[in-house]
Amino acid sequence: MKLEQTHLFSAQKADTLDSKIRRLLQNPIIVLTPFVTKGMTVLDYGCGNGFFSIPLSKMVGNKGKVYSVDIQKEMLDKLEIKIASLSISNITKIHVGNEKLNFPTLLDFAIAVYVVHEIPDKESFFKEMFELLNPNGKLLIMEPDFIVSRRNFNKTLEIAKQVGFIEKEELNLLFSKTRILMKGK
Repeated sequence: MKLEQTHLFSAQKADTLDSKIRRLLQNPIIVLTPFVTKGMTVLDYGCGNGFFSIPLSKMVGNKGKVYSVDIQKEMLDKLEIKIASLSISNITKIHVGNEKLNFPTLLDFAIAVYVVHEIPDKESFFKEMFELLNPNGKLLIMEPDFIVSRRNFNKTLEIAKQVGFIEKEELNLLFSKTRILMKGK
């Protein structure tokens, strides 16, 4: 298990994560509609200030559940302000360190947007995601072109495959490398 040297995106720059330009390039509703439906249980791993979590909460509806996980409490505090201002009740914020995640049910869908390159132990991350997803569950990983090389992205995909994921499809998004991964049989 190889740990990489990584750098976290600063919570002080969180407002740059939720911009009109980003909404044009990575509109969460457009990106996630093929994969997320009402009533699903979903995970936004590395949720930041909720760029994807807020739209996910609308997409899964009142009977669905969104778990928004981040290592930085400051990011979750910013998300809490949004949740309160929008009166959202189906998002659970989780501040995570080195402990394993634990949910009352398996996940239908998980996303890790612009965060996998920040994780020092990718093998443990993918093992945990594999355990948390239901048998038909999917994981979307999206990494920034301007930070993650094609070579490093391919290395990340190899780690996911070694854990048991299979590549389902690639999304065509500007400035991003993406894959939908599924649990192998």
